[in-house]
Amino acid sequence: MTKSLLIYFVILSSTSSALAQKGYMDHKNYFDFSAFGNVPLASGSFNQTEFKPSGDKMIKSRDWLDYGASFSYYRAMSKSFSMGLMSSFKHYELSLPSNYTSIYSSQHNSSVDTTLIRFESLRYRNYYFGPTFEFASKNGSSGIGFTYDLSVGASISVFRDGAYGYSLNEFSLSDNDENWTNLDYYETGFDWKSIYGVFLQTGFKIRYPFSDFMSFYTGFRYTLLVNYKPKSFIDNADKNIFNAEDVYFQIQRENFFTTTLDFGLTFYL
Repeated sequence: MTKSLLIYFVILSSTSSALAQKGYMDHKNYFDFSAFGNVPLASGSFNQTEFKPSGDKMIKSRDWLDYGASFSYYRAMSKSFSMGLMSSFKHYELSLPSNYTSIYSSQHNSSVDTTLIRFESLRYRNYYFGPTFEFASKNGSSGIGFTYDLSVGASISVFRDGAYGYSLNEFSLSDNDENWTNLDYYETGFDWKSIYGVFLQTGFKIRYPFSDFMSFYTGFRYTLLVNYKPKSFIDNADKNIFNAEDVYFQIQRENFFTTTLDFGLTFYL
């Protein structure tokens, strides 16, 4: 994919000088910088109970917002068509199981102990890279007014190691707060490989100029993402809460289809 992007960039650079047209206010090049967010309704994460540190306790919370930022470069190829490159990143969280089991065996019998746990959600970050194409409306012009775009490329999902808060309940299956230990922290050091995938993204935006070289825009973006499962991400034999295969399927569910709301600025050169 990296080689393909380099080839695309070379083609873009070599052809744009000859084919590029003048877009908004006679500018041939423009850059988008935006912040975006989405409520994870399609994945179902919004309905899951998560936990976060508060004082010396772990308290319940909701995964109500995933967010990120993006950058795009466009070259106006005609009055209504531009092409370029895009990159973006997104922060999101994955919830963990609320209990784990320990199996004790002896010559005569075996027993299973269940421990309730409140563990802070795992922090992940996605990166997206690829070519992008923008189309202006029939009466519009490249880089201004109502436009829609199409991007395709590669994605990388990366786990963010760090100190994660947790609390245990070993004495009762009740969720009463008095049964839980005080907040403690677990320093992760997982040998989890990054997860790679391919994405298709489309959407529309409306740009509002407020100077000859700058405009504000807002719009919606729709992303479809399919990940490749690393061979090392296999199901654990025991009931360890850090189950790599579980995490992979959560990443796929969280990112398979998302709708984001964008706010950004466009700069013209």
